[in-house]
Amino acid sequence: GRHKVGGRVLLFSHSAPLIGAGRLRPREHPNDYGTDREAHMWRALTPNTAKSKEDKESANYYAQLADSCALRQISVNLFLTDGGAYGNGGGADRRGGMGGWSDIATLTVLPTTTGGRMNFFPGGITPQGQLNY
Repeated sequence: GRHKVGGRVLLFSHSAPLIGAGRLRPREHPNDYGTDREAHMWRALTPNTAKSKEDKESANYYAQLADSCALRQISVNLFLTDGGAYGNGGGADRRGGMGGWSDIATLTVLPTTTGGRMNFFPGGITPQGQLNY
C-alpha cells in the first residue's frame, strides 16, 4: 500500500555492522592483494553475487531496506569514517583500530537507491570524538 511518511535517515558509522540483521563479514584478506581475488574485496555484495548463505541474507537485507525506504520516500545519508582509532586507521574497506573495517561498497546501496548521499571522511576520529579530516 501507499505510505504517507517521507523523511531522511542520517547514519553515522566508523565500521561495518558486525552483529545483528545486515551483519557484514570482513572480506579483506591480505593474501588476496595482487591476485584475481582482490577485486572481490572491493565489490558490493548483491543477492546475485554473494556466495555464502550469510552473505546472501545480508545483501538481501540491504536491497530490501533500500527499496522499502525508497517506497516510503525516505532518503538515507551515510556518514562514514575509515574507522581509524584517533586518525591511525587505513583507508576505505580496511581493518583499522577499533574494528574499522567498512564495507562501503555494500552500504552504498542505501543512499543510491533512496536518493541520499554517501559521505566518507578518511581521517578517522580524534580523542575528543571529532572527525579528523
